[in-house]
Amino acid sequence: MKNVFTRTVIFIFVTFTILLLVACADEHMHNFSSGWTQDESNHWHICTGGECTETSEIFAHTFDDGQITVEPSEQGNGELTYTCTVCGYAKTEQIAFTGITEQQYIEMIKPENYDNCTITVTSPVLTFTTGATNTLVCQGNSTCVIEWDNDKIHLSLSYDMGDGKTISTNDFLELTEETKPMMQNAYQFFTQISYDRITYDAATQTYIVSGEFLVSQNDLMVQQYKDIVLTFKNGKVVAITGTLYGTLTNDSNISAGGSFSFTIDNFGTTAVTRPSEQE
Repeated sequence: MKNVFTRTVIFIFVTFTILLLVACADEHMHNFSSGWTQDESNHWHICTGGECTETSEIFAHTFDDGQITVEPSEQGNGELTYTCTVCGYAKTEQIAFTGITEQQYIEMIKPENYDNCTITVTSPVLTFTTGATNTLVCQGNSTCVIEWDNDKIHLSLSYDMGDGKTISTNDFLELTEETKPMMQNAYQFFTQISYDRITYDAATQTYIVSGEFLVSQNDLMVQQYKDIVLTFKNGKVVAITGTLYGTLTNDSNISAGGSFSFTIDNFGTTAVTRPSEQE
């Protein structure tokens, strides 16, 4: 009986020792990777041995303050990227475009940006009024094309007066230091709009100008603008719509007004040459 008890105790002890050694062997056989495995919330090290699924050092990500990797613009939202400072995992957030900065606006409306371009002005309906009863209405397709090449301008003007009648001009102008600012003022009126008067409209990707403002044309005509909408692209104004009212300063009975639209393109590629004497 004593031998049976002794053998049982020895068996239990040996079995326990074997199990303990196996457990210890398993624990010390783990070989965890030096690199990190991650998901959107955490990072950790995995055991590289066989089919072992053990993990080590599971921690939540520690993100930096983020960097703008895609600048927002009128063409789409931007992107802000956050990177974990431990494992390098990156996540991104959308940055909604809320409009250009004041400094960007100042750069965009500099007059010299528009010294080489083509401006097409369309007035669907333009009304000239002289006195109380004498009114002249220009119908649709009334256009003015200004080809501006630094100190040279080609001006093409066509007004549809209705009933098959048109008024048109085809002029070449060579500007001087005195006349160039006056011509710039004639079509670059948007350079006089201050930044605090524009509001970005995300739905139309345009800028709405608040209120009304006046522009004096060579001391002959005072133009009043309202309902102005500006469109920017690649750092320049490329389209303008609104309503214009003008009054000759030396004759308060003569005025002109109506809706209009500008398109501005061919930046840096517009070429104007002086017509020959025969032309």
